[in-house]
Amino acid sequence: MFGWNGYKGFGLDIGTSAVKAVQLQKTGDEYRVQAAWQTEIVPAGDPEGYRRNTIEAIRECVASAKIKSRYAVCGVSGSEVIVRNFRFPELPEEEIEPAVRMEAAQVCPFEMEQGVVVYHQTPFETAGAGESGGTAVGEKKTTGILAAAPHKIIRAKQMLVKSAGFHCAILETDSLALLNGLRSYQRIPPGQALVLVNVGAKYSNVIITAGDGIPFMRDLPHAGSTMIEQVAQESQMTPEQVRACLREPRQAAGGNLELAGRLKGACQNLLSDISETIRYYKAHIGFAQTETVLVSGGFSLVPGFLEFLGGELPESVARWNPFDQIPCEKQVTGADWIHRCGPGFAVAAGLAMRTL
Repeated sequence: MFGWNGYKGFGLDIGTSAVKAVQLQKTGDEYRVQAAWQTEIVPAGDPEGYRRNTIEAIRECVASAKIKSRYAVCGVSGSEVIVRNFRFPELPEEEIEPAVRMEAAQVCPFEMEQGVVVYHQTPFETAGAGESGGTAVGEKKTTGILAAAPHKIIRAKQMLVKSAGFHCAILETDSLALLNGLRSYQRIPPGQALVLVNVGAKYSNVIITAGDGIPFMRDLPHAGSTMIEQVAQESQMTPEQVRACLREPRQAAGGNLELAGRLKGACQNLLSDISETIRYYKAHIGFAQTETVLVSGGFSLVPGFLEFLGGELPESVARWNPFDQIPCEKQVTGADWIHRCGPGFAVAAGLAMRTL
């Protein structure tokens, strides 16, 4: 969204703990995986050391994937990155951008001159019976999605990519990248909405979309790292020791009852945020039924995590792997990463779709 089209590039998801790269080939309406890889970012004790390690991880990840393109599509997320719907009375073309900027100014945690605001207009909606605000039935609405991010976040991501030897051709929000993948391959029954929760290391992204409505998106501060740190403090372990235990199914899923109980407790803030987001959507955005919560991201692979969510949420919970619908042949570089950790590559896949 923040950039330009026209390049044959690849999706580059630069997280706080790992870098993931995906390159797709599109034939007609179908995608196939051309290359993929994941490289962990080596921890560092200072910001500059962490930055150097991140740059090295980007280089290693793309080189290991054997991706030749220098053009990357990257994502941003977090409390300062805003994705919102807008819905105005029908406006002439020249009045839409000022109205969008005014809308953004109401919700952005930064001054407008300190960031970038872009928007995508969707087809006109028509007001229905019972709408508030004196809107006549049948009156057209100007609707769409706006995205905003401060210059400092955009420039920091662009400089990381440039320092690694690549060009950030397009900068997308993680939520919109996830929406790309979800809408490309997930059928949404009429009158229903799908909820996707992508649980990364630093942030969780919630996307709610109905087949006939504007999507709703929210970034949550409770994610993998916060849950791991809480479990570590309560268990008198280091975060690295907790991560090692969570990779072992017998430890995380119930073999270690103490660890499993603490993991369940650490999920409560995230569960509360997910439930609050769904309630807000139903009350203010749309009235479609939400029967399923799909879960992606690296933390969705932790044994027992989906069962914890499913035991607390009224909706059914299922893991979402975009590569269930995107073929990845065994001979593809990085195929093992996709086959083992596909849900963790959901953002990178959505970014890769943005280039094609």
